[in-house]
Amino acid sequence: MKKIMIIVTTVLLIVIVLFFGIKVYASNLTKEGLKNISYNELSLDEVEDGCYQGYYESGVFVKLEVCVKLNEILKIEIIEHSFSPIGSKASSIVDSIISRQQVEVDSVTGATLSSELIKAAVSNALNSK
Repeated sequence: MKKIMIIVTTVLLIVIVLFFGIKVYASNLTKEGLKNISYNELSLDEVEDGCYQGYYESGVFVKLEVCVKLNEILKIEIIEHSFSPIGSKASSIVDSIISRQQVEVDSVTGATLSSELIKAAVSNALNSK
């Protein structure tokens, strides 16, 4: 009985250490990823009507398409995304970008890295004109 308790305790400790180790690693990855993200604001007056693809990668990646007509962002479609389940809620940021007609919008709480990647990919798409 004593051996079983020692084994169970050891396994439990290993699981706890792995959980916190992964959490710290992911946090550091996010911080490093955020340092590397950059995007340029763009006047929509300079963008011709059409649909443009944008891509950005920094630990995770996003590929999307931005459609512009009469100097207005009409649609942003996320084509491919390597989100974690938490980061997937960042896709709601496209509504903010469309309603404000700019990439300088607040990030989605709890999905900062993914939000910043989407903003950078939109900027890249509009700058690729």
